Amino acid sequence: MIAGLDHNNNAKAIEAQAVEWLIARDEHQTWTDQDQKQLDAWLAEAPAHTTAFWRVEASWNRTGLIAEIPPFGLGGKEPPRARRWFRFFRIAASLGLFAVFGAGGYLYLSHPEVQTFTTPIGGQKIITLFDGSQIELNTDTILQISSNQREVALIKGEALFQIHHDAEHPFSVSVAGHKVTDLGTKFLIRTNPNGLRVALVEGRARIEPDSGAQDQIAMLVPGDVALATSTSLAVTKKSGQELRDELAWQKGILVFDNTPLTEAAAEFNRYNTVKIMIGGPNADHLKINGAIHTNDSEEFARLAKNLFGLRAEQRGNEIVIGSLDVQ
Repeated sequence: MIAGLDHNNNAKAIEAQAVEWLIARDEHQTWTDQDQKQLDAWLAEAPAHTTAFWRVEASWNRTGLIAEIPPFGLGGKEPPRARRWFRFFRIAASLGLFAVFGAGGYLYLSHPEVQTFTTPIGGQKIITLFDGSQIELNTDTILQISSNQREVALIKGEALFQIHHDAEHPFSVSVAGHKVTDLGTKFLIRTNPNGLRVALVEGRARIEPDSGAQDQIAMLVPGDVALATSTSLAVTKKSGQELRDELAWQKGILVFDNTPLTEAAAEFNRYNTVKIMIGGPNADHLKINGAIHTNDSEEFARLAKNLFGLRAEQRGNEIVIGSLDVQ
């Protein structure tokens, strides 16, 4: 659920993760049963996680009493977000998770400057940033997040971004030689061998190349889908339903609408180590409609058989689907 789910044995890092869990659980209004299951799983991973969580929870409860007294100058009107950060900084300081340098004194978390998050083939992961923004990683994805959590790099794969807009601290994604900047946005980014694809679900976003080419900059609004390469940028339009279908992977489903069977197989293969191979001379002309679970190879084979009368044969880590007379 939170930044820091890739654990290590460093005690300070584990304590920092425990602080983040507490913020997510006690300060966010959208804590769900699934979030609780993820917290329980984190606690069960190692005794050190449980010990750290108990320790910071005790500090959290103590600072909760202190936080009821507003800092000087706020006149008792401290906003909830400021109160949350006041508690967070007190806990972090008490646990030694911050260091102070220089005459002016500035603070930083003892996290690495860049954190890397990955998902395996068929995997998903949700990362919640300190401001409540969320990034959901799809299958076979690598994402790097800077220490300020407002700059990320999508190295490969696909991610859905739901970002809390902050005009003073814009959120940006570096990907495939481009930068996508949030303007109060929910957007989907997917890399491909030639570049990237950005689908704007809500709000606005700007896409621009690192080269600075002015003719390859676009402001995206809901429904816009941008396809960008190193030399070009094209924007098309999708309906709300089409975008919702694209996001069905969040529920473990792929939706196909008049999709060539070969393209459907390629999409399915992104989620599975056992690959679907389409054979036969007429495969390019076969179109598929329907929904299928991302990890069910047998379901894909049944669908091909029911729709087109094709047979499937397991060959090692491949399922070859072809015409009935193929031996």
